[in-house]
Amino acid sequence: MQTRAYITAVLTSIMRRRSLPDDVEEAVQVRVDEQHVLHEGDHQFAVLLGENVLRHPIGGPEVMSGHLTVTQPREIVMYGAAFAELAKLAVHGAAARALITKAITALGL
Repeated sequence: MQTRAYITAVLTSIMRRRSLPDDVEEAVQVRVDEQHVLHEGDHQFAVLLGENVLRHPIGGPEVMSGHLTVTQPREIVMYGAAFAELAKLAVHGAAARALITKAITALGL
């Protein structure tokens, strides 16, 4: 669930910090191509958005989103358990809208 701009911002930041070769465009394309699962088939996704994502944008507010591919069964179980715990803490509806609105206001948008 990442936009091309967000992926580029994240990978460029990592490349610069670690003094890696500049293969950002190729890596961005790989990530974009992997997102076909979002558009194919009959899938449902549950998404938790951490409040820190609202308050600390990477690449600026216009490029924010996130990505993680998990395929190992033990990782799936681990992330499933983490998701369940975080979902218990999540706010929904009006409370979520209020939190998001407050973060947008703090960013001056």
